[in-house]
Amino acid sequence: MKSNKEENIETITKLNTFTPLLRLLHLSGLLPPLNIYRSSWKNFLYNIFSLLTFLSFIPLILMQMTGFYIYRDNFTMITVIIFQLAAYFDGMVTMAYFLRHRKKLIKTFHLMETTFIPYMAKVGTPRIQEEILTKNKQFSKFITTVAIGAFLADMATWCVLPSVVRYSAYFRGEEELEEGKEHLEYFVLVMWLPKNATVFPRYQMLHTFQFFSVWGVVANYAAGKLIIVTLFYHLAAQFKILASAIEEIDTICANEISVSRDDQEKLNEVKQAIEGSLENKTFCRDVNSFLTNILLFDLIIFQILMCLPPLQLIFGQNASTFRFVSSIVDTGIWPLLICFWGEAVSQQSLAVQKAAYNCRWYDRSEKVKKLLLIVLMRTREPVRMTAGKFYNLSLETFADIENKVYAYFTLLKNMHG
Repeated sequence: MKSNKEENIETITKLNTFTPLLRLLHLSGLLPPLNIYRSSWKNFLYNIFSLLTFLSFIPLILMQMTGFYIYRDNFTMITVIIFQLAAYFDGMVTMAYFLRHRKKLIKTFHLMETTFIPYMAKVGTPRIQEEILTKNKQFSKFITTVAIGAFLADMATWCVLPSVVRYSAYFRGEEELEEGKEHLEYFVLVMWLPKNATVFPRYQMLHTFQFFSVWGVVANYAAGKLIIVTLFYHLAAQFKILASAIEEIDTICANEISVSRDDQEKLNEVKQAIEGSLENKTFCRDVNSFLTNILLFDLIIFQILMCLPPLQLIFGQNASTFRFVSSIVDTGIWPLLICFWGEAVSQQSLAVQKAAYNCRWYDRSEKVKKLLLIVLMRTREPVRMTAGKFYNLSLETFADIENKVYAYFTLLKNMHG
């Protein structure tokens, strides 16, 4: 009997479709690469890395909370710290959630890779299959490249840039590193700092610790959102293939009395597609059940993260234009993508129903009519990807979030003014 580790290794080996995503999961500490998983001592070291990454969040959260108290009378500094804390809690909760459900995550990827994707390659016209699956692979590489690029941009603007500013000022003699002066612009985070934090070696130690911790936050933030988007667009693509296969019924059954052997095989594939649409809907419910709680947390945190960077810019607190841009892109693009692909799943599931209804079902055999009737009954309500019991993921939900963010922004701006 295989152990859990052996089962996981065998499962990960088959995840060819998710290779780009797995790279980001490796960087974030959520899932070790195969060459590490196969070695017990390497796997142990990787688990130590994951644990240290998670534990590094705690002291920096406490130091930021202390900074919140120190700067409690400075409204602009408070907005910066709240933004940082929101990002930290998002990264921390995301990492804890997917580490806790690592086995479920691997199982979900495995089921899609070995059951649904190969099944979709067998139904419908080969040209349409190839077109949809090719676009899927291209989008997978593109969105993963964007996520890794955003991760590197965040690390550059949040971690590398402050040290460049510090050493530039030091070597040019433009600003002395006075004892007792904090120089927050030289650090990654606004938080409580020990006395003489800018002098050697305290600055180097603090900056290294902040760098490692922010690495974990940003990597897990990107990885968590990419997991959700990846699963959603694969589900939408499956419904799209199923709908195209059902649309072929009229062509295949144009002369149902004298159906050729090839057409009969195609008709059997269409019947499999109809049955597959029902299985796909069940799989969607399972995926939604797995992700719904973390989605609810994300949508709440997104509202905080989207509201505060513009405030910091208005108040003149954002020390770097590059940091501002990376913050705006990160906090705006992911909720849009999640809501867009959540709606895409719903729309493509409706497309299956429309395909069944619009075909000439009244001219079909009783067996085909029965199958189409089952599709119509089971797809009366579209698949809804939800965040808890509060949000249906759609562009309308994204617009509603944007309206709330604008309301919060206006309120805080007026309070400060």
